[in-house]
Amino acid sequence: MIHRTLTLLLLVLLAACNSNNEGIKINSAETGYSPIVVLADSIQIDGDLGNFKVDRSTQQIEKGLQIITFKFSAKTASELKPVTLRFNFPSVDISGFWNPTFADKTNYWRSAFSSKASTWAPIFTLYNNRSQNRITYALSDALNKIEFWNYIKEEDVNFHPAIRLFS
Repeated sequence: MIHRTLTLLLLVLLAACNSNNEGIKINSAETGYSPIVVLADSIQIDGDLGNFKVDRSTQQIEKGLQIITFKFSAKTASELKPVTLRFNFPSVDISGFWNPTFADKTNYWRSAFSSKASTWAPIFTLYNNRSQNRITYALSDALNKIEFWNYIKEEDVNFHPAIRLFS
């Protein structure tokens, strides 16, 4: 059996987090805002999986640190085609972003970059006006090209990250 494992790390405001079976929730008493919740099952995988099936597992490491592992498996040797991980969360108490290429408090509503072995790390952070982390997502694959997009959709006022793999 052929395996390719990719880990998605979700880190949400370490200093003020509570977690439960529903996902990660930020302590609203600390921020004054409703919690950000990202459920592992809400992360969609778009693209042609071919012969591959995807198993996902979630591990709560500590308060505010959730690791979601995606294991792509095929019974026969196959090529992984590009797929995109998509999820969303409310754009509450967010005033800027940081990634290895740029930090911006003006255009946080839309950002994109690529990472690969020779440039940048596969990590993206959104923070509030007190420079506190609101959500960070990172991947375990620092060798292969990974494309990150992050934007706010006006119709639902949510951030909609997209992470393209295997391109």
